[in-house]
Amino acid sequence: MIQEEYLQKKKEYKIRLVLVIILFVLFSILSILLIINLNRFIPLGATAMATVVPFNHFLLVPLWEEKKAIEAEHPEWKDRSTSGAEVPSTEASKRNIATVGSVVTLFLSFALLYRPAKVYQKIPTIDELNNLPKIENKGIPKLDNKKIPKIKRDSEK
Repeated sequence: MIQEEYLQKKKEYKIRLVLVIILFVLFSILSILLIINLNRFIPLGATAMATVVPFNHFLLVPLWEEKKAIEAEHPEWKDRSTSGAEVPSTEASKRNIATVGSVVTLFLSFALLYRPAKVYQKIPTIDELNNLPKIENKGIPKLDNKKIPKIKRDSEK
């Protein structure tokens, strides 16, 4: 393993870590919007788990393990700067496709779940509540201390 490959992996790891953090912040903002507007937010959480967790598991963790193994062999490389390293296009395209897919999925599920709150609902005043029409129960007789006759079953007769 040459030092240039290590710096490429380290740089790609940093980029992917930032993307996971951005996806989490995006998910948090969308969830807060859903909660504020009293919408269902659990399906958005399930969608985030279905997009961010695989991104983390298949793209971030293997790179982190490789980076840690290399740093165990060459501890002096740990402090090297990644400013001059270029990431291979295959790694960048995997990252970009996964990120765009995750963002599109989060926005699509948010669009399906979001229902704006009705801002200008008229709140009735006390006078309006007092002037509501009264409902009379003429069809239901009152018992007024009368005993309810017990109905005997066929088995009791």
